[in-house]
Amino acid sequence: MFKFLSPIKAVVFESLFNTALDAMLIADDQGIYIHANAAACELLGQDLPEIIGQSIENFAPAGFDFAKAWQRFLMVGEERGEFRLRRADGEIREVEYRATAHIQPDHHLSILRDVTARKQADAQRRQLESLLNTTDGSPPAGIRPRCEPDQRWVFQQLIKQKSAEWERESAFRQLSDIKYALDQAAIVAITDQKGVIEYVNDQFTAICGYAREELIGQNHRLLNSGYHSSEFFQSLWKTIRQGHVWKGEICNRSKQGHLYWVDTTIVPLIGEDEQPQQYLAIRFDITERKKAQTVMTLMAKREQTINRVILRMRQSLDLASIFQATTTELLQAIACDRVLIYRFNPDGMGKIVAESVVSPWEPLLPEDPNAEPMAAQTTENPHCTLNKLKRLEQLAQDTYLMENQGGKYRQEESYCAVADIYTAGFSACYIALLEQLHARAYIIAPIFAGNQLWGLVCAYQNQGPRLWQEADIQIVSQISNQFGVAVQQAELFAQTQEQATALQEAKEKADAANRAKSEFLANMSHELRTPLNAILGFTQLMQRDRTLDPNNQSYVEIINQSGEHLLGLINDVLEMSKIEAGRMTLNETAFNLTQLLNGLEAMFALKAQSKGLDWLVKRSPRLPDVIIADQNKIRQVLINLLGNAMKFTQTGSVLLWVGVFKPANPMILQFTVEDTGPGIAPEELDQLFQAFQQTAVGKASLEGTGLGLRISQQFAQLMGGNITVNSVVNQGSCFTFTAAVTSVDRATIRPSGATTIDSFRDVTCLAPGQLDYRILVVEDRPVNRLLLVTLLTELGFVVQEAENGQVALNLWHSWQPHLIFMDMQMPIMDGYTATQEIKARSQKQVGRGSDRPIPVIVAITASAFMENRQDCLAAGCDAFIGKPFNREEVLMVLAQHLGVQYQQDQGQNSGDNALFLGSELTAADFATMSIEWQQQLHQFASQCNDTMCKQLVAEIPPEAYRLRDHLRVLIHEYYFDRILTCVEASLAQAQAMAS
Repeated sequence: MFKFLSPIKAVVFESLFNTALDAMLIADDQGIYIHANAAACELLGQDLPEIIGQSIENFAPAGFDFAKAWQRFLMVGEERGEFRLRRADGEIREVEYRATAHIQPDHHLSILRDVTARKQADAQRRQLESLLNTTDGSPPAGIRPRCEPDQRWVFQQLIKQKSAEWERESAFRQLSDIKYALDQAAIVAITDQKGVIEYVNDQFTAICGYAREELIGQNHRLLNSGYHSSEFFQSLWKTIRQGHVWKGEICNRSKQGHLYWVDTTIVPLIGEDEQPQQYLAIRFDITERKKAQTVMTLMAKREQTINRVILRMRQSLDLASIFQATTTELLQAIACDRVLIYRFNPDGMGKIVAESVVSPWEPLLPEDPNAEPMAAQTTENPHCTLNKLKRLEQLAQDTYLMENQGGKYRQEESYCAVADIYTAGFSACYIALLEQLHARAYIIAPIFAGNQLWGLVCAYQNQGPRLWQEADIQIVSQISNQFGVAVQQAELFAQTQEQATALQEAKEKADAANRAKSEFLANMSHELRTPLNAILGFTQLMQRDRTLDPNNQSYVEIINQSGEHLLGLINDVLEMSKIEAGRMTLNETAFNLTQLLNGLEAMFALKAQSKGLDWLVKRSPRLPDVIIADQNKIRQVLINLLGNAMKFTQTGSVLLWVGVFKPANPMILQFTVEDTGPGIAPEELDQLFQAFQQTAVGKASLEGTGLGLRISQQFAQLMGGNITVNSVVNQGSCFTFTAAVTSVDRATIRPSGATTIDSFRDVTCLAPGQLDYRILVVEDRPVNRLLLVTLLTELGFVVQEAENGQVALNLWHSWQPHLIFMDMQMPIMDGYTATQEIKARSQKQVGRGSDRPIPVIVAITASAFMENRQDCLAAGCDAFIGKPFNREEVLMVLAQHLGVQYQQDQGQNSGDNALFLGSELTAADFATMSIEWQQQLHQFASQCNDTMCKQLVAEIPPEAYRLRDHLRVLIHEYYFDRILTCVEASLAQAQAMAS
């Protein structure tokens, strides 16, 4: 009935349910009774079989809407109140009820209490109170003749006396009810001040086995089991003698000698002198619960031991360490005197390989590994129990088990459990061996490696006989099984260790080579970008010098262009190194795929028209409008594939087909680019996607570096797709590009906020009326320090410099700068350590109430890897600037973190301060430039060729300064995708106007 509870809770609930004085009934989901206790049968006037199948509707007064009340109860989940109940014999009883729904999904509990007698007593009491409150003190009409005035007082006194008698009777009845309830459900005893028993109920005599006459006049020490310490009982008596209630669990011993547990509450009964006169003890039998707890504890102990053993085995394949650790675990788990592991040799001999033993017993495992094992002769006698364990078809059988448990154990129950070696019928040689081990009782379980008996697990009790519990046997047996698994794994490991070692060495060499390559690229990046920082930085400062003559201005421009070209080459190499090192990541956003394809269609339309090619874009009707993916990488791959197709196809057509390869989310999109170009020779297909490799046709074109397809393939794989190619020489090629994307609703796209650094392009100095901002420049290279100090000083900042982190730490303490530009790689103390120290000390100052500012720290590093940015921020830096940086980046960081305001140049570009990198140029901006110029810009931007783009920008006339300046910023920041977007829109508009 109570299977939904745990075993212990079910026992407790069943006991409470059956012995409760209140009526308790359990109903199903339809309100039909499926169980009831004895009190419910008495209240309803029916036996249990008669009650089952009925509902409260059968016992309710006429007019009771059972269906409505039951539905309300199931919805609310709990209900209580009073109602009139009609017994099976028709008698009406007043009852209080409390009902709880869903004690289990299909079980609902109702508790009913008969309050009829209490209701009648209350009615009588109210009638008496009404008489006492009558103005003349006379009884109501019909009770007795009206009293004379001189008899009123006598009548009132009689009424009060009667009322007091009823109250005493009511109290006595309540005490009788309480006593009855206690006697039925609890074990009750009363003792005097010294603990001498004066009263016990039937429950007490039943559980302890003594007659009432044997208990009265005796002390409770008669039942002492010896389980509890003297301190336990001293604490108990101290509590109750102070007049406090004591609660706890006590283990007693019955007259027959068995132990039982009682949950005990001892209540001091206080006399007129405010001291305890007697002690009332109310107990409940919890023996079964304690037994269940003991069983569960043993089971948990066994499971914990086995789990620890398995965990140790998984952590190591070294048998010696596994055996040693596990023997200790097993020794503690079953509380025996000795645990050892015995291993058989191929010749039938054997030896002890692991042992754990408690004091005062001496270890048997010899300290000298070459010494003769003590158990070497164990298996010489074919009748010994250990020898019998070697037989697979019939494992060892034990005389003691045969005589006392009725048979031999099976292979799946492979163990020997002997309670006393002298009563087990063993041979003399075996008893002699066991005496050398000081063993009196033992458990032995075999260790099988597959079908071969590898050894034995032995647990010994030395102090005397021991009747082994089932839990002890199970622990030893299961651990022996786990040992067998460990042995097999260790042997397999030993067989493959040499090969694994060779593979590990090869892997370590490969990893070392990869690390060396990455470290080399990172170091080269740092070494190259650091001087470029000075070259590009100082050329930016010189370009702002209007006193230079035109020739010198052109020289500076050449230096700047060459430096940026070199930076572009370095960035390309680093991009490849990121791909090779697995550091490339996706930047997934929601975007309109249809618009992307429209832009690509317009982008290549003029190119195809100029070459006389048929250019067609086909789209599947199932293609989603809006997807979540890395838009820039998809666009870059398609531009590379379509650009190659347009470049190498001289006649015929180029086709882009876009479809859904797999419709489920995430869906797989497939982009297919077909051309009628020269095709690719079969022997060149293998090197097509290798870095710095070009086909014969590509080399003949004298364009490109051989990185485009390699990077595109890596992008495709990063997006969960691939690029494949089919080609026939002189017929054409077909490139298929797949990518995993997520289809979303069009409403997902939101306008992106504009980001800007170009708004700081025309800054000349600090705006007036601001703080004297103190800036500390920390850089170990003098040239780079000079660049940043010059830039900041020209603007009007107060600047100091430091050559390493230690000097920076001292200057921070004495000078308290508002902002620190911190190089992260320096001798003596690097930027990471200096940043952590400055931030920690600043926080301590603030904690002590100091008003000194916590400085903003901006990391400056030449590393191009994203991990370095995260390391800088983790060290406490507030911002990050990579080398080489430009002037606008520095100004923007100062404005963002210090709120610095600047004055700007009021020349012809003053109205252009709102130019943003995130904004798009319009077709009107390109109106002054020819279609051929725009097509060339598109071609070079699609190739990320910044040098050729800058040469084209140099052709822009002065009056188109907005187009010139905007393109310079986009080229400088390598935003070629934005250049392509602008040019595509302009070319598309020109094509529309031409048609």
